[in-house]
Amino acid sequence: MMNWHSPETGYVWDYDYSKFRRCDFTKSDLVLTEEACTTVYEDAKANSEKLYNDNKIYGTYLLKADGQGNLYYEFTVNDCSLVTIDANSGSIIKAHYWNGDYTYDK
Repeated sequence: MMNWHSPETGYVWDYDYSKFRRCDFTKSDLVLTEEACTTVYEDAKANSEKLYNDNKIYGTYLLKADGQGNLYYEFTVNDCSLVTIDANSGSIIKAHYWNGDYTYDK
């Protein structure tokens, strides 16, 4: 995939020729990742009965931006759950905990 910025339009074009607004941002005003990790850990601990492998809490995160230029941390917790943290305020945007069980209703 190739991306580039056009100074005239301010858009980034990707491989399928769609366009989205370029996000100009700085990481200097963001919540420290340690604080975001603590927020996620405490929330995951409070929801541990909903977690896959709830006896140990672990995960990874990515810093992402949406089309409006909002930055957020996206945490994957215990392989199956997802918690999104606002990177500017440190508050939880959404949390989805999943214990790994599928159910099927006829």
